[in-house]
Amino acid sequence: MTYRWAFICPACYAQLDNESGLAVAGGRTFNLAGCSRDGKAPVVNEEKYQAFQRRAAARMGVAK
Repeated sequence: MTYRWAFICPACYAQLDNESGLAVAGGRTFNLAGCSRDGKAPVVNEEKYQAFQRRAAARMGVAK
């Protein structure tokens, strides 16, 4: 199994934020790290997410 961080919507986070950190979405099983459970995951609003995407695009040499 491969682990990586990702942005997820609040509804998906609510499903994953349980004792085991496991939930099924779209027929696939996903896992939430223990340090992000119990409401501890950072919350990113649209503005911060767009800024993240701009920085990632700049690192890849993609200009908008």
